Amino acid sequence: MPRPTLRSFARVAGVALLLALAVPAHTQYRFQPVGEHPDQAALGLVLRQLGSIGSLMMTTAHPDDENNALLARYKFRNGVRTTLVTATRGNGGQNEIGPEIFESLAVLRTEELHAAHRVDGAEQYFARAVDFGCGGTATRSSRTTSTGSARSAPT
Repeated sequence: MPRPTLRSFARVAGVALLLALAVPAHTQYRFQPVGEHPDQAALGLVLRQLGSIGSLMMTTAHPDDENNALLARYKFRNGVRTTLVTATRGNGGQNEIGPEIFESLAVLRTEELHAAHRVDGAEQYFARAVDFGCGGTATRSSRTTSTGSARSAPT
């Protein structure tokens, strides 16, 4: 095998430098909602919504149960008003990627939903069901609710 020379090292370094300059520093893909760009596509979406009187309401038990692709399709392709009603804010769920639990987890999941709706265009509403969490033991779940169904939060 030939021994690398200073000239071959300079060539490799030059190619690496050209590649580094050619690739943008911020290469992470960021999805930008159409509404952030007031152009012909955004105008087309607004005009499509003017001709529609329909609406779609999706209901889910917890955050992350929704189908954002379906919400975006009906909003942008069909021009209908889309809403998502979530029974809980997800405070009884599990969090495997951070320290947040209970109320701080509910705040985190609420913000995640709002971020998703900036893309899919849906309106968000929350019911007042208590999320008692099914990740625990059967004794914990039976202690929380005797009927096995979600109870309304106290007013």
